[in-house]
Amino acid sequence: MMDWKKLQGILQGDAPHEALKAMWEDGRMADELPEVAALFGVPQSGKYHPEGCAGEHTLLCMKIACQLTDDPLVRFAVLVHDLGKAETPAEMLPKHHNHDKRGVPLVDRLCRRLNAPDEYRIFARKAAEWHMFAHVVREVRPAKFVGLFNAFGALKDDADFGRFLLVCEADARGRAGHENDAFPEGPYMRAMLKEARERVGDAPYDPNRHRLSGKYCSKP
Repeated sequence: MMDWKKLQGILQGDAPHEALKAMWEDGRMADELPEVAALFGVPQSGKYHPEGCAGEHTLLCMKIACQLTDDPLVRFAVLVHDLGKAETPAEMLPKHHNHDKRGVPLVDRLCRRLNAPDEYRIFARKAAEWHMFAHVVREVRPAKFVGLFNAFGALKDDADFGRFLLVCEADARGRAGHENDAFPEGPYMRAMLKEARERVGDAPYDPNRHRLSGKYCSKP
């Protein structure tokens, strides 16, 4: 039976995506990681996900994550970032509106069952909640950026924010045919953080005083 020590061993291995794929193929995943197993067979829009089901997307994301980092915090967050897609109402499919918010309690449930350390649970639930932000960075209001930065404590320390950007990159590139794509959203968000640190700092966000202009961002 899966416990945190066993999952951590998988995450710290050379090819977690292969271990997870084997678990799915031989039927063990349904018992050991039911929240992840529930993603297999869940359709996604072919426009954005040529690989098909949400489970295959998760495996591709894990493969990319392992190319980007050996940090188990990032790898775990990637594993659970899309759990909410398994609970998308049937009438919405293959779209998955609000799957980011739906996924948060599922991350909590998995972490409680496996007795995951709080550090992993807290980071993974925030990554699940915010990962869709990377898809709309050039469209959102400045206050939304400040909300993101505050969620990860990035105005004071950008360590967790850096991990979050790796989760977002794995998500973006973990799609069939997109494995080698660039990820310009990462530098864009870092540029917005640089400006926010200058303009907002430790002060409460005031839209009249702290409006971010994107002055350090390269144009698309």
